[in-house]
Amino acid sequence: MKALSKTYKTSLMLVIALACMIAASSISALAVPPNEAFYTYTGENLSGACCFSWNDAVTVTEPTAITPVVLTWTTEYVAHAFYLVGLSVNNGPCTAFGARTLAPTLQGDQVETTSFQWVVPKSVLVKGKNTFTVCGGEVAPSSPPIQLGIRSYAARLSK
Repeated sequence: MKALSKTYKTSLMLVIALACMIAASSISALAVPPNEAFYTYTGENLSGACCFSWNDAVTVTEPTAITPVVLTWTTEYVAHAFYLVGLSVNNGPCTAFGARTLAPTLQGDQVETTSFQWVVPKSVLVKGKNTFTVCGGEVAPSSPPIQLGIRSYAARLSK
């Protein structure tokens, strides 16, 4: 009876240790290198015709075999006009790689939250370092400034 109990305890300890190792490895797999993530609490007002840099940037280093990059940009904002949002890849022109319109907020100065997810094809990328900067601007001339609040921005190589 004691031998069975000792075997059971040993097996139970191994199962618990294995579960802890799996949990720890899955958490570390979600970690993003610092240059591939951007976060700010700083609000800012932006105005101007499309398109100019909004200064939110992340960098990804491509391996030997270039793969598409998935970028997710999230912001709080207040806008009284339509704004276009895009990406400048390696200081190139502001380009839409997916959704690109920030609509006016519904009720005056009510803060809205939105996210954009873009997939940049490998044909646009270079081996080594690639920098992705959020850019955009007013659709109609002389629109009121857009107010950006808390923002986050992350990049991931696709597999």
